[in-house]
Amino acid sequence: MQVNVSIHEIISWIVAAVSLALFIYERRKNNLTPFYMYLQGLLKACHAKSVFYYQLAKSFDPQGGSADKDQFFKWQAVSWDFETMKQTVMGIMKAIQPGKDVPFSDRDYTRIKEEDLKNGQAEK
Repeated sequence: MQVNVSIHEIISWIVAAVSLALFIYERRKNNLTPFYMYLQGLLKACHAKSVFYYQLAKSFDPQGGSADKDQFFKWQAVSWDFETMKQTVMGIMKAIQPGKDVPFSDRDYTRIKEEDLKNGQAEK
């Protein structure tokens, strides 16, 4: 029995094995925590902007005394846009899951915690 193996087949298998080994090495080394922390900041910024524009829209509410419906709908739409962006960021955060137990509600990141109120950090 004779087996013929050409050199290009051997080279292609070696390249495939090296590529797989490098992929596994990089996958283990890759730390997604900094990206997750960045997304947390982005989520908090979206929440703050959403609340701000919601309050601005309420000041133009036609039922609240102001008759400027265009301004009301414009600021309400901007507020909803930031709300949807919050949900998008939260979905990305759920997809990343950097190897630790993470909360899956945007309210876990955006609510003011009691210890922040005690330390005077709620104004920031």
